[in-house]
Amino acid sequence: FLKSEGRPRLLLAPPSLRRG
Repeated sequence: FLKSEGRPRLLLAPPSLRRG
């Protein structure tokens, strides 16, 4: 599920990276 939706691993990435 790392790039299934074209998005990085939001679940494992910190809030700083999961900026969407």
